[in-house]
Amino acid sequence: MKKTMHKRSRILLAAILAPALFFSSCEKDDPVPEPPLEEYDGVTVTFTEVEIHGDHHHDIENPETAEIKFRYENGAVVIDGSDHLHLTAGKTFLQTISILDDGKTINDDFDPALHQFFFTGAPDNVLDYAYIDKDSGEKGVGFEGYLTVLAATEVGFDFKLALVHFHSAGSKPEIAWNDAGYAGKIADVGHHDFEGSFELHPVQGGHDDDDHGEH
Repeated sequence: MKKTMHKRSRILLAAILAPALFFSSCEKDDPVPEPPLEEYDGVTVTFTEVEIHGDHHHDIENPETAEIKFRYENGAVVIDGSDHLHLTAGKTFLQTISILDDGKTINDDFDPALHQFFFTGAPDNVLDYAYIDKDSGEKGVGFEGYLTVLAATEVGFDFKLALVHFHSAGSKPEIAWNDAGYAGKIADVGHHDFEGSFELHPVQGGHDDDDHGEH
C-alpha cells in the first residue's frame, strides 16, 4: 500500500462521494481549509461482539467482528477495503474508533471536553448506542461505545460518523447520539473535525452475502 498523504487540521472534511470521509475548517462558511494543526492519515472503526453485564461488558469466545478503514491517497480520502459491512441483529458490539498517524493511534490528541461523536443514518428502532468514554461533565465522547443491533433491515443504509469539535469546554449541548439534526444544533458552538460514512446492513443470524447478491 502506498504511503498516504498526511493532513493536518482541526480537520475539515469537505464532501466527496459517499461513502466518504470529510474534513472541515474551523470557519463553517469558509470553503478554504485552514492551516493544519493535527497530523493524521487514517481512521479505523472496529466492531467486536461482546456480552453486556450491567454497565460493563465481558469478552466472548469467537466474537463476530467487522472493520471499516478510511485513509488518504493522493490527497483524497478513500475507504481501504470494503465499504459495506453486516452486523447481526440481536447482538451488542464494542465500537472503537481510532484516528491514526503513521499507523499509531492519536486519540489522546483530541480533548474529551471539546469533542463528541454522533452516529446517524439508521432507520428508527434499528440501532441503539451508549457512550463509554465521557468528559468530566459526564457527556459522551464516542471513541468507545456499545452499538446494539436491535433489528435486521432488508437493505443496507448509509451510516454516518461525525466528530464535532466544540469551541470551548462546557459548550456541549444536550444532543442525542443519533440526532439527524445535530449539525444545526452545534453550528454556533462547534464545527466538524471529521465526517465519514459507509453502508451498514443489519442482518439476521445465519445471513450469507451470497444469498441475496449485492446489497
